[in-house]
Amino acid sequence: MKKFTLTIMITFLIVFMLFSGCTRLSAGESQIAEMPTVIETESEESSEGTINMPDFSIYGKYICSSDYFSVEFFLEKHSEAVPFIYFNEDGKCIFRINYLGGVCEVNGFYNIEKDLIYVDLHFDGTVFIDKETAETYIPTEYIFSIVSNDEIVIGDDCYGVRAGDSFLRVGGKTTIQEEDVAAEHGGIPSSTGVEKDGYKEFLYTRVVIETENWIDFTPINSKDTIKHTIMLPDEYDFMGPTVFFNAGQKVSELSFVVRLKEGQRMPETLEGFGLKLGPHDNGYDWANYYDEELLSAAGVSVFLAREIVEPFGGDESIQVWYPHTFYVENSGFVFAITFYPLVEYPEEDVMDAYMKIATSIELVI
Repeated sequence: MKKFTLTIMITFLIVFMLFSGCTRLSAGESQIAEMPTVIETESEESSEGTINMPDFSIYGKYICSSDYFSVEFFLEKHSEAVPFIYFNEDGKCIFRINYLGGVCEVNGFYNIEKDLIYVDLHFDGTVFIDKETAETYIPTEYIFSIVSNDEIVIGDDCYGVRAGDSFLRVGGKTTIQEEDVAAEHGGIPSSTGVEKDGYKEFLYTRVVIETENWIDFTPINSKDTIKHTIMLPDEYDFMGPTVFFNAGQKVSELSFVVRLKEGQRMPETLEGFGLKLGPHDNGYDWANYYDEELLSAAGVSVFLAREIVEPFGGDESIQVWYPHTFYVENSGFVFAITFYPLVEYPEEDVMDAYMKIATSIELVI
């Protein structure tokens, strides 16, 4: 009886140990089996908001597509003012910033972590840095979120660009050099070596546009270019290929070049340009063309449009601008150049200087 009882107890103990061991093993097996499932689930959840980076090429150009910069005024008439960012293959980038004084293309570096692009800009030699203290007026670091292979979103304000604005990709994978960016938007000016009376001559390669009514313009074709020269004062500093500064303030910029069709002439009134005296909404808080004038110069026709605007953003010390735009018809083209005096009617010597610059433009055949 004792032997039978002992046998039963030993048998029960073995069964209990085996049962317990299997239970623990099963639990262990269950945990090991479930871990990949959890990891896969986490991976799937994170992949919903993350680009597959090994297959993703960030390289190329992205233009700002916010409500403000998508309006006809910018995209069709002032595409040179629309902000963009270029990403090069070697970790470098170029960010065009639209601010009160115009536009400035700033060099920088970037790196990608998951679905974020960290951009570090270098403002040396730009209007955004104090020459005495070396401090920058705006942040140097920006973060873009990758939405898709064709869209990124900026996370910080930057003058006309606001946090949350989208940048859409244009074109495909590209290797960008600084000169390529400049060439697409006005050409890199190179000195011809001609100097006279405090002026230097520069050679430009410019894209051209066409128009039927001076309101609607054909899209810019970067392959449709001309070459021309222009005499610029020694004190002008280049801030981008077509924007000029003096003592830290924007003073002038080259606008469009229109190719005239057969029988077409440059208008001689604001109305002919689709403009009018009085209030005129052109993208600023308010603007007003207050004067027009047909001028004469040797061999060319010149039309001057005077405007008063309230600049937006940027340097608050400038309350009012008085842009003077000179339209110059020369050799079958109309060249537009704008000057930015801070008075309604500049002194005669200033106006003479404006005319000298505007009429110095010569087509290079």
